[in-house]
Formats: sequence, structure tokens, C-alpha cells
Amino acid sequence: MSSHQDDPDDFPADATLQQHSAAPEASDEWGWTRRHQIGLAMLMFCLLVFIAVQLWRHPVRLGSPVKQSHMRHAVLQNRIDLNTATWASIVRLPGIGSGRADRILAYRTHQLKLHPGVIVFRKIRDLRKVPGIGKKISLELLPFLRFPKLPAVGTNHTAQ
Repeated sequence: MSSHQDDPDDFPADATLQQHSAAPEASDEWGWTRRHQIGLAMLMFCLLVFIAVQLWRHPVRLGSPVKQSHMRHAVLQNRIDLNTATWASIVRLPGIGSGRADRILAYRTHQLKLHPGVIVFRKIRDLRKVPGIGKKISLELLPFLRFPKLPAVGTNHTAQ
């Protein structure tokens, strides 16, 4: 007879009771061994500790206002003129580190030695002449910069 019923002689006595009396554990269905379960538990514990430390170091509150929008508004109200700006104010611009700030000041100083009394940065394109500053960076800086008003075309201004 080829019936597919379990023969009690095929299993030890305690295994027969376990299989027939209790539903299989979820770990048995997925093939997770005890070692896998412990490893996963340790990994999840480490992840929770990491998240807790990050939240402790940088607390985030759902009701707190976003500070960046206020900072950007303050920066936009106080645009800087690269013709008179200090290194400290230039280095605070987004995308400008100490190296680019040094190059901007070196370019401005060099141009003023060659052409005393000239306005070095009249428009955003003049900033692109500084090594390391291209179109992309100059356009990102545009909201933070102020340029001098140019005289109307046809007016005569002589340098003294």
C-alpha cells in the first residue's frame, strides 16, 4: 500500500509528539538556524544602538522649525560684494572652501595691482575668471552675491 501517512516507527517518540502536536516554528519554515537568529538579533541591536546615538547627537523634533530656510533668508538679505569682502565672509559662501576663497582674494589683489582703482567683480562672469570657479559654481553663488551698480551707457566717468 502506498499511502503517504506517517509511520510511527519512522520517528523517535519525542519527535512524533512534537511534529503532530505543535505547529512548526517560523524559523523552521524559513530555514533559520539558532545561530542565524542570534546573528540577526545582534545586528538589529547594533542598528538600534547606532540610531539611538545619532538621535542623541542630533535631536530632531517634528514640531521644530527648519533652520536652513531662516539661514538662507538671512544670507540673502546680507549679500556680499566680492570687491570688498573679507576672507572670512567669502569662505562662508556655499561651495567655497578656504582654497577657493584664497584664489578669489589672490585674483582680486592681482587685478588691483595691474589696474588700480578698477572694480574687479562687476558681474557674475568676472567671478568665472578665478581659477577653480566655473559656470556652475558661479551660478550657485549668485543669490549670495551683490555686484556694484554699473553707470548707465553714455555717461562719462573718468578715473582720477
